[in-house]
Amino acid sequence: MEGATTDCTIAQLGSATFEIVIEREGEPCHQLYAPQNTPHPITVASEVVALLNRWNLELKNDWIEDIGYASYFLGSVHSGQFYNQLPNRSVLVGVRRYDPLQTYEEVESELRSGLNELADGLGISIRLDMKKVRDGYRLDKNSPAVAALQRAVKRVRQIDFPLVGKQVVTDAAIFANALGVPALCHGPDQHTAHGEVEYVEISELELTVKVYLQFIREFMGV
Repeated sequence: MEGATTDCTIAQLGSATFEIVIEREGEPCHQLYAPQNTPHPITVASEVVALLNRWNLELKNDWIEDIGYASYFLGSVHSGQFYNQLPNRSVLVGVRRYDPLQTYEEVESELRSGLNELADGLGISIRLDMKKVRDGYRLDKNSPAVAALQRAVKRVRQIDFPLVGKQVVTDAAIFANALGVPALCHGPDQHTAHGEVEYVEISELELTVKVYLQFIREFMGV
Protein backbone atom coordinates (compact mmCIF):
# COMPACT_ATOMS: atom_id res chain seq x y z
CA MET A 1 0.00 0.00 0.00
CA GLU A 2 1.02 3.64 -0.28
CA GLY A 3 1.22 5.97 2.68
CA ALA A 4 1.87 5.36 6.40
CA THR A 5 5.45 6.17 5.45
CA THR A 6 6.51 8.19 8.47
CA ASP A 7 4.12 7.04 11.21
CA CYS A 8 2.81 3.73 12.52
CA THR A 9 -0.97 3.33 12.27
CA ILE A 10 -2.39 1.61 15.34
CA ALA A 11 -6.05 2.70 14.99
CA GLN A 12 -8.46 3.84 12.29
CA LEU A 13 -12.00 5.17 12.24
CA GLY A 14 -14.77 3.24 10.55
CA SER A 15 -16.33 4.76 7.44
CA ALA A 16 -19.69 4.53 5.67
CA THR A 17 -21.08 6.54 2.76
CA PHE A 18 -24.69 7.65 2.73
CA GLU A 19 -27.26 9.06 0.33
CA ILE A 20 -30.34 10.72 1.80
CA VAL A 21 -33.29 11.21 -0.57
CA ILE A 22 -36.08 13.58 0.47
CA GLU A 23 -39.20 13.24 -1.68
CA ARG A 24 -42.69 14.74 -1.55
CA GLU A 25 -45.77 13.55 -3.40
CA GLY A 26 -46.45 14.96 -6.85
CA GLU A 27 -44.34 16.34 -9.66
CA PRO A 28 -42.19 19.49 -9.67
CA CYS A 29 -44.40 22.53 -10.26
CA HIS A 30 -44.54 26.32 -10.32
CA GLN A 31 -44.19 27.64 -6.79
CA LEU A 32 -47.55 29.48 -7.03
CA TYR A 33 -49.47 26.38 -8.14
CA ALA A 34 -48.46 24.20 -5.21
CA PRO A 35 -51.16 23.53 -2.57
CA GLN A 36 -50.76 25.31 0.74
CA ASN A 37 -48.47 23.55 3.23
CA THR A 38 -46.80 21.42 0.56
CA PRO A 39 -43.49 20.27 2.10
CA HIS A 40 -40.50 21.93 0.43
CA PRO A 41 -37.68 19.39 -0.13
CA ILE A 42 -35.02 22.11 0.11
CA THR A 43 -36.36 23.28 3.47
CA VAL A 44 -36.38 19.68 4.68
CA ALA A 45 -32.82 19.25 3.38
CA SER A 46 -31.80 22.21 5.54
CA GLU A 47 -33.34 20.43 8.53
CA VAL A 48 -31.23 17.36 7.76
CA VAL A 49 -28.11 19.53 7.52
CA ALA A 50 -28.97 21.13 10.87
CA LEU A 51 -29.49 17.68 12.43
CA LEU A 52 -26.09 16.44 11.24
CA ASN A 53 -24.46 19.65 12.48
CA ARG A 54 -26.00 19.13 15.93
CA TRP A 55 -24.75 15.56 15.99
CA ASN A 56 -21.27 16.72 14.97
CA LEU A 57 -21.23 19.08 17.95
CA GLU A 58 -22.20 16.18 20.22
CA LEU A 59 -19.47 14.00 18.72
CA LYS A 60 -16.95 16.70 19.64
CA ASN A 61 -17.59 15.74 23.27
CA ASP A 62 -16.16 12.26 22.71
CA TRP A 63 -12.43 12.27 21.99
CA ILE A 64 -11.32 8.97 20.44
CA GLU A 65 -7.88 8.01 21.71
CA ASP A 66 -5.08 8.45 19.14
CA ILE A 67 -7.53 9.48 16.38
CA GLY A 68 -9.64 12.52 17.17
CA TYR A 69 -13.39 12.75 16.62
CA ALA A 70 -16.06 10.85 14.74
CA SER A 71 -18.08 12.93 12.28
CA TYR A 72 -20.77 13.39 9.66
CA PHE A 73 -19.67 15.10 6.44
CA LEU A 74 -21.78 16.28 3.50
CA GLY A 75 -20.06 16.52 0.14
CA SER A 76 -23.08 17.11 -2.11
CA VAL A 77 -26.56 18.63 -1.76
CA HIS A 78 -28.80 18.93 -4.80
CA SER A 79 -32.40 19.97 -5.45
CA GLY A 80 -34.43 21.89 -8.02
CA GLN A 81 -33.80 23.12 -11.55
CA PHE A 82 -34.65 26.84 -11.61
CA TYR A 83 -35.68 29.80 -9.48
CA ASN A 84 -39.49 29.48 -9.25
CA GLN A 85 -39.99 25.73 -9.49
CA LEU A 86 -40.97 23.80 -6.38
CA PRO A 87 -38.92 20.60 -6.63
CA ASN A 88 -40.24 17.25 -5.48
CA ARG A 89 -36.94 15.88 -4.17
CA SER A 90 -33.60 16.72 -2.61
CA VAL A 91 -30.54 14.49 -2.41
CA LEU A 92 -27.72 14.76 0.13
CA VAL A 93 -24.57 12.64 -0.14
CA GLY A 94 -21.86 12.29 2.47
CA VAL A 95 -19.76 10.11 4.72
CA ARG A 96 -20.00 9.00 8.35
CA ARG A 97 -16.72 8.33 10.16
CA TYR A 98 -17.15 6.43 13.41
CA ASP A 99 -15.39 5.11 16.50
CA PRO A 100 -13.56 1.77 16.02
CA LEU A 101 -15.55 0.50 19.02
CA GLN A 102 -18.80 1.05 17.10
CA THR A 103 -20.20 -1.20 14.39
CA TYR A 104 -21.64 -0.20 11.05
CA GLU A 105 -25.03 -1.55 12.15
CA GLU A 106 -25.06 0.80 15.14
CA VAL A 107 -24.27 3.95 13.17
CA GLU A 108 -26.69 3.01 10.38
CA SER A 109 -29.48 2.50 12.92
CA GLU A 110 -28.67 5.83 14.60
CA LEU A 111 -28.87 7.81 11.36
CA ARG A 112 -31.98 6.00 10.13
CA SER A 113 -33.79 6.60 13.42
CA GLY A 114 -33.01 10.33 13.36
CA LEU A 115 -34.18 10.70 9.76
CA ASN A 116 -37.38 8.75 10.40
CA GLU A 117 -38.23 11.02 13.32
CA LEU A 118 -37.62 14.07 11.13
CA ALA A 119 -39.75 12.65 8.30
CA ASP A 120 -42.66 11.90 10.63
CA GLY A 121 -42.59 15.43 12.03
CA LEU A 122 -42.44 17.12 8.61
CA GLY A 123 -44.81 14.83 6.71
CA ILE A 124 -42.42 13.89 3.92
CA SER A 125 -40.52 10.80 2.77
CA ILE A 126 -36.84 10.62 3.75
CA ARG A 127 -34.99 7.53 2.49
CA LEU A 128 -31.53 6.45 3.54
CA ASP A 129 -29.12 4.40 1.45
CA MET A 130 -26.01 3.75 3.55
CA LYS A 131 -23.05 1.55 2.60
CA LYS A 132 -20.19 0.43 4.78
CA VAL A 133 -16.71 1.15 3.48
CA ARG A 134 -14.85 -0.42 6.42
CA ASP A 135 -15.32 -0.75 10.16
CA GLY A 136 -12.60 0.81 12.27
CA TYR A 137 -9.99 -1.11 14.24
CA ARG A 138 -7.40 -0.72 16.98
CA LEU A 139 -4.13 -2.59 17.51
CA ASP A 140 -2.34 -3.37 20.75
CA LYS A 141 0.34 -0.70 21.07
CA ASN A 142 2.55 -3.23 22.83
CA SER A 143 2.31 -5.82 20.06
CA PRO A 144 5.71 -7.30 19.09
CA ALA A 145 4.77 -6.73 15.44
CA VAL A 146 4.25 -3.01 16.02
CA ALA A 147 7.61 -2.72 17.78
CA ALA A 148 9.32 -4.68 14.99
CA LEU A 149 7.96 -2.34 12.32
CA GLN A 150 9.07 0.70 14.31
CA ARG A 151 12.60 -0.69 14.54
CA ALA A 152 12.65 -1.61 10.85
CA VAL A 153 11.59 1.85 9.67
CA LYS A 154 14.04 3.57 11.98
CA ARG A 155 16.89 1.38 10.76
CA VAL A 156 16.13 1.75 7.03
CA ARG A 157 14.75 5.29 6.78
CA GLN A 158 16.68 6.73 9.71
CA ILE A 159 13.55 8.36 11.16
CA ASP A 160 11.39 7.86 14.23
CA PHE A 161 8.12 6.03 13.54
CA PRO A 162 5.56 7.30 16.09
CA LEU A 163 2.30 5.51 16.90
CA VAL A 164 -0.75 7.35 15.53
CA GLY A 165 -4.44 6.91 14.81
CA LYS A 166 -5.93 7.75 11.40
CA GLN A 167 -9.30 9.02 10.20
CA VAL A 168 -8.80 7.42 6.78
CA VAL A 169 -9.76 3.79 6.16
CA THR A 170 -7.77 0.93 4.66
CA ASP A 171 -8.17 -2.80 4.10
CA ALA A 172 -6.10 -3.37 7.24
CA ALA A 173 -9.42 -3.32 9.10
CA ILE A 174 -10.48 -6.54 7.36
CA PHE A 175 -7.49 -8.47 8.69
CA ALA A 176 -7.49 -6.83 12.11
CA ASN A 177 -11.20 -7.46 12.73
CA ALA A 178 -11.89 -10.72 10.91
CA LEU A 179 -8.64 -12.51 11.70
CA GLY A 180 -7.55 -10.76 14.88
CA VAL A 181 -4.02 -10.21 13.58
CA PRO A 182 -1.93 -7.02 13.99
CA ALA A 183 -2.46 -5.63 10.48
CA LEU A 184 0.30 -3.07 9.94
CA CYS A 185 0.46 -0.26 7.39
CA HIS A 186 3.61 1.01 5.67
CA GLY A 187 4.34 2.03 2.10
CA PRO A 188 5.99 4.56 -0.20
CA ASP A 189 5.37 8.29 0.16
CA GLN A 190 1.95 9.28 -1.21
CA HIS A 191 2.27 13.05 -1.54
CA THR A 192 0.92 12.93 -5.13
CA ALA A 193 -2.11 10.76 -4.27
CA HIS A 194 -5.35 11.95 -5.96
CA GLY A 195 -3.46 14.72 -7.73
CA GLU A 196 -3.62 15.56 -11.43
CA VAL A 197 -0.50 13.43 -11.95
CA GLU A 198 0.01 10.53 -9.55
CA TYR A 199 3.37 8.81 -9.26
CA VAL A 200 5.73 7.13 -6.81
CA GLU A 201 9.48 7.69 -6.84
CA ILE A 202 11.52 4.55 -7.61
CA SER A 203 13.67 5.35 -4.59
CA GLU A 204 10.55 5.19 -2.41
CA LEU A 205 9.72 1.72 -3.71
CA GLU A 206 13.26 0.59 -2.97
CA LEU A 207 13.13 1.95 0.58
CA THR A 208 9.76 0.32 1.19
CA VAL A 209 11.03 -3.10 0.09
CA LYS A 210 14.03 -2.69 2.39
CA VAL A 211 11.68 -1.88 5.28
CA TYR A 212 9.62 -5.02 4.59
CA LEU A 213 12.73 -7.20 4.56
CA GLN A 214 14.06 -5.58 7.72
CA PHE A 215 10.69 -6.02 9.40
CA ILE A 216 10.88 -9.78 8.76
CA ARG A 217 14.32 -9.87 10.35
CA GLU A 218 13.19 -7.81 13.34
CA PHE A 219 9.99 -9.77 13.89
CA MET A 220 11.60 -13.19 13.45
CA GLY A 221 14.69 -12.24 15.43
CA VAL A 222 17.13 -13.20 12.69
